[in-house]
Order: sequence, then C-alpha cells, then structure tokens
Amino acid sequence: MNEPVIPTQDQYLDVLTWLREEVYPGLVLQPLDDRGIVAWLCETYTRERQAVAHLDAKHRVFKHIKDVVQPPPALAPMSLRAPLGIARNSFVDAAGVPRFVVMCHAGNLFGEWLRNRDKAKRVISRLRARGYYGSRWWTRCRGDWWVRNFGEWGQEITSRYWDEMSLFIEAHRDEGLVFHTGAGDLRFIGESAEDEYIDGMSALANTYAAQFAYFEYVNEARDTDDTESDGRVRPYDALRDMERFRRLTGERILCGLSAYTGHEDHVHFGEWTAPWMRHRIVHVLRGGRWWDKIRHLMGLRYEQADVPWLHGEPWGVGRRVSAMENQHELTPERMALGAAQASLFGGWWTFFSSPGVIVGDEQFDDQPGFAETPRVVAALQRALDDRGLVPGQMRMTHGGVGRDNVFEIDRSSGPHARIDQLVSTDRRHVVATIYGPQRVHWREKGRVKKTALNLETGEWAELDAMNADRPCVVVGELM
Repeated sequence: MNEPVIPTQDQYLDVLTWLREEVYPGLVLQPLDDRGIVAWLCETYTRERQAVAHLDAKHRVFKHIKDVVQPPPALAPMSLRAPLGIARNSFVDAAGVPRFVVMCHAGNLFGEWLRNRDKAKRVISRLRARGYYGSRWWTRCRGDWWVRNFGEWGQEITSRYWDEMSLFIEAHRDEGLVFHTGAGDLRFIGESAEDEYIDGMSALANTYAAQFAYFEYVNEARDTDDTESDGRVRPYDALRDMERFRRLTGERILCGLSAYTGHEDHVHFGEWTAPWMRHRIVHVLRGGRWWDKIRHLMGLRYEQADVPWLHGEPWGVGRRVSAMENQHELTPERMALGAAQASLFGGWWTFFSSPGVIVGDEQFDDQPGFAETPRVVAALQRALDDRGLVPGQMRMTHGGVGRDNVFEIDRSSGPHARIDQLVSTDRRHVVATIYGPQRVHWREKGRVKKTALNLETGEWAELDAMNADRPCVVVGELM
C-alpha cells in the first residue's frame, strides 16, 4: 500500500480551497486566511458531530491543528510601565494614565526558574507574545504541600537566592513585562530572616522599580502566615514589615498586605487593608454558576467599596484551581467576560489556570480563555481611551433596573439576566456588560449608537438590536 502524499506547507491553501469547493460545498465563504480556515474547519467539524457544541468544537480544532493553523494572534495591550499608582479611582501607570492591568498567574515560575531556567524563559516569552502585561508569582514557598507537589524554595534554603531572583526579574524586563509578587508562605522563616527578606525585596524594588507592578506581603495569610494562640492570623507582622518596605522604597511601589483567604467579608477586608491602601486585594467568589461569578465582580465594588480592586487569584480553569464550582461552564468567552467585568469594575485581573499554580506539563495555550483574555482587555482599553472614558469616574448601575440606567432589562430575559452599566457623568456614554443563561432583551432610554465587543476575537461591530443571545460588552453613545 502506497504511503499518502502529505502536502507541503505552501500547498495547504490549495488543498483547503479544493476541500471547501469540491468536498464540502455550501459551507462558509470566509476568506481563507488563518481565521477563515479555522472558521471553516470548525463548521465542518461541528456539522459532522452535531452533539458537540460549536464552541467546544472550535477549541478541539484549535488543539488538534495548532501546528498548522494558529488561532488569531492576540492584540498586545499598550505597554505598562511601573511603578504603578492610584488616581482618579483607578490603577494608573508610571505616567499617571489610568490602565486596566491584565496579568497571568504563574505561581511557581520563580521556583521553575531555579530548576529549569530555559523552560521559565519560554513561559515568560509566551506571556508577552499573548499580550499580558506580566505575571503573578511567589517569591518563596515552603511546607508539606510544596514538598509533595514540586519542591521548596526560599532565601534560607536556596543558594544564590537573591542573585537568581535578580536574573529572573531581568528576564521579565527583557521581554517588557512587569509583575505582581509576594511570598507564597511565611510560616517557616523566623523573625530575623523575615527582616532580611523584606530588606532584600526592598533592594530589588529599588533596582527594578519599572518591573515591580505590585508587592504583596503574603498570599492568603490565613493559611500561609503564623497563627496566634487563638488560631487566628492577624496583620501585626504584615503591617510592621510592609511599613518597613514602604520606608525603604520611598513609598513609590504599589503594595498591600494579603487577600487573607478566598472568602470575603467586611471584617477581613477591614483587618487586611492597611490605612495607606487606597484599594482592595481579593481572590473572589469561586462558587455559583458562571453568571454568579461575573455578577460578583461588579458587586464587590458596588456593595463593599468604591475603590480599585486587585483580583490576584480569582476563579479559573484546570485541575489545580481548587474550591471551584461549575468549572466546566468557564468557556473562553466567559473567561474573557470575567476579565472585562473585573477591568471595568475593579481595574486589575489575573488569568488563573492550572499551569498558573504549577508550571508543569500543562500548557497555558491549552487553557480556555488564555488567548482571549488579554485581547479583550486591550480592545476595551482602546475603546474607552478613544472616548476619553475612565470607569473609576463613571456612575455604576446594576441589573438593568434603576433611574440612572441607559439599558433596562425586559422581564422575558429571566431572573438571572444582567446588564451591569457604567454611565458617564454627562450621560453621553455608557459601557455595559450583558449576560445571563438565556437571551437578554432590553429597552433603551433614548437613542443609543452601540458597538459590541466580540469576546473571542476582541473585535468591535455595530449593534442595532436590543437583545443578545451571547454574553457581550457594549459601548454606547447617546444620540
């Protein structure tokens, strides 16, 4: 039996054109560029496997043909230069310009650097290629969990610790990336070594201020810091050490204490928000259905504090993302919607996934939403910049019911439909996230010229209808 003839790469286009015109006539007639080829293959795949949802089919196609046809490339966000700050109720860059911050969680990336520098460099390069501003990683991790799952690292057990961290930061700098970092665990360090740690991080922050987007004392202090006699963890040491860090760095590095834990209540936020913090750190609700998770991102700012919110370790995808309910619902589109919602109503989002806990055999590119997240945030940033809009200075309204709203939800949309809105003070512009488990219908107060953001491609298109059967972000101008 003769071996089949495999077309060379420059023959793929002719082969696919022939397949479309001769074998599967009548399918989509999009141009056969990369995006058109993928769309055509997805439609073919879905028609032949009718039980497979179109979105699932699309990502299976991406997975199996990514070496031949890549998904549309990310639109890289505008460059971000630290140190960051807070102004106009928003996170701002070193020039004082309000910015949506979009990071990718890569918790053990520094630990991986100590073990396999080339692999860590490839991850850093991939984050830049996809359009992320930078990474969130842990400076040190100790304890039984790490012994079992990866290994420990910290200045008291790792040789050349500070030299290696300098090189690791320089690898970020060379790719034009910033980072959010903090200790993964401080239970085993001891007070004298803790002072050394803060002094070392302060020295690095002074040397590499343009890369230090955020310094967090410790990740989820309830489980990673020393407890007192009553079993509780209180922020006394954190306040002392971070005051030391701020003094040594001239108070120019944006920093905070801890998200304390994944749970949220006023007591914890009150205790773990230092007097000098004009923002909140949160790891956000991981329960409920997908629309509950999206709604909650707006509710934090609306119900708890109208300040910028840093989502450092939110809900996400993959087997290592713990305490998740209904993770199977988190499609790329919904992951991107979460990033857009958090950007509009908080200002800072971190893409969280299984390889973002431990950089191992799993690939970031295989995680739903990894490609879409920075693309959507960048497109949203550009759209608001073009209109001179700063979400932190717009009025929040929720659920589509209220006198300040531009869009009002029709009851036929069901009880879980949402149109969360930001309205400019002059009522000339509105930005809204529209979502729910079924088609959302609405009425509009006046005539609104609308464009809708495609949560997969990051492209804008005019929207004439007053209904949406898929989640979307809408920017409107009142005529």
